[in-house]
Amino acid sequence: MTAKATVSAVIPSFNGLELLKKHLPAVLVCLRNKDELVIVDDASTDQTAAWLRKKFHCRKQVFQDFPGVKLVGKYQTSRK
Repeated sequence: MTAKATVSAVIPSFNGLELLKKHLPAVLVCLRNKDELVIVDDASTDQTAAWLRKKFHCRKQVFQDFPGVKLVGKYQTSRK
């Protein structure tokens, strides 16, 4: 019997609050407890990070506002 792989889903976001509200439930349905979801907020001004903290306060940590860092750097920073 083989073990199922763990999935890491990464969603970069800049002012994507309305899109996250609409589509995040479909992403979460696909993830199992062992899987992880990383949403990297790129200094949004639409309260994306605040909504994520409020909605998922017990499940996930929210990272945001890494000025001057390219998207790959933001992902690497969020994984630390």
